[in-house]
Amino acid sequence: MEYAIFGDEVEFRLGGQVDGMDVVFTEEGLERLVSQGERALRELRADRTPVG
Repeated sequence: MEYAIFGDEVEFRLGGQVDGMDVVFTEEGLERLVSQGERALRELRADRTPVG
């Protein structure tokens, strides 16, 4: 994954040059992505916690 900053937006490249895609975020959108990503990661890890 790579990123580039253009003015007040950040563009992430997911995948390769030919078969990838770009996702563009404003600062506010990127903050929401990070917040939701952290939340999702905590839930994912909690689901893997052994019971017992």
